[in-house]
Amino acid sequence: MDLSSLPCELILEIIVRLSAKCIAKYRCVCKSWQRLLSDRNFLEANYAALGSIRKPLFINEIVR
Repeated sequence: MDLSSLPCELILEIIVRLSAKCIAKYRCVCKSWQRLLSDRNFLEANYAALGSIRKPLFINEIVR
C-alpha cells in the first residue's frame, strides 16, 4: 500500500502517537517530515496523546 493513498488525517492520527524517540528519527526522513514533526500543533497533539501515558523524552520549545 502506498502511503500517499491514505488520508492525511489518518497519517497524522497514527504519527501523533509515536514516541519522542521515533519522532526524532523520523525528522531525518525528509524536509517535509522535519517541518511536520517540528510543528507546534503537532508537538502539542503528541504531548496530549502521550502525556497521560508517559512523560515525553523531549519537548521542543512551546511558548504560549
